[in-house]
Amino acid sequence: MTGRILVLLCLSIALGAVNAPVLSADDDYQSLWEALTGGGHAVLMRHATAPGDDNISPDDLSDCSQQRQLSEQGWDEARRMGALFRRNGLEDVPVYTSEYCRCRQTAEALALGEVTLLPALNRFFYERELADERLAAVTSKLREHADGPSIILVSHSLTIYNLTGQRIDSGDMLIVHQPSYGKLEVVGRISAGIGSRSYGPSAP
Repeated sequence: MTGRILVLLCLSIALGAVNAPVLSADDDYQSLWEALTGGGHAVLMRHATAPGDDNISPDDLSDCSQQRQLSEQGWDEARRMGALFRRNGLEDVPVYTSEYCRCRQTAEALALGEVTLLPALNRFFYERELADERLAAVTSKLREHADGPSIILVSHSLTIYNLTGQRIDSGDMLIVHQPSYGKLEVVGRISAGIGSRSYGPSAP
């Protein structure tokens, strides 16, 4: 592959499915986990499944009653993702999250490490004038960890798309490396569920 590790880990969320993920036979699977455990990488995660619409102003993000929240499927996706990390030796990973409830719930359900609110990860769909400022702040956070332990950032589809040029489904993760100087590189992907719009499930 040309400089990128294309990895698909399909975590089945179908009724009655086994808890173990369906993994690609690609040998680069192990390389992805080695990259994360070796540090210097980050996980950009879109919040897990949260149906519905928001009815909230950006100034009242603590009120979950007026926001989209994780469904049972969403909670399951996030918990399984956290379990997958722990099975691969990543048990204590710093997690940064958007202040929106669906992102905070996702970050907490991962149960991987201390969760820190990072307003730069907040959605800017209705605040496009703040996009450049927030994206620059996220890039700065990634560069802070370019030579340190790997981190997880839980955010929204638009933020992740603007950082990477890739669209991902709810609960999906992109593994990235942001050098101190230069462009961000996407090195892998973990898919939260079967039926991704971008990737289909691999054969068991």
